[in-house]
Amino acid sequence: MSQYGSDGFKAFIRTPFVRTHRVCRACGEVKRVEEFRPMGKYRRHHCLVCERLMAKTIRKANASNPTWIEKQRASQKRYRRRNLDKIKAYQREYQRKYKERHVDSKPVL
Repeated sequence: MSQYGSDGFKAFIRTPFVRTHRVCRACGEVKRVEEFRPMGKYRRHHCLVCERLMAKTIRKANASNPTWIEKQRASQKRYRRRNLDKIKAYQREYQRKYKERHVDSKPVL
């Protein structure tokens, strides 16, 4: 195959583009792609550090808002109800892994 097309210009060969870095939309820093949480086959626009900071700020701002608190509790209940098998499996694995830590500990009276 010739490197020139029928028009005499060099042919462009497409190579797969692999993105290794990305700019966070919150802090504006260039960070490795692994520092952004996956969202399906893509990644979020804010880095993990900024996401945690935003979540903390939102929780602090809504700490005295009873409507927001009830909404959060309902969301947690829904999650627990839908993922009960996953939660119980995690708890069993945790207890199996750290069994000796729980056996040696005595309840405080």
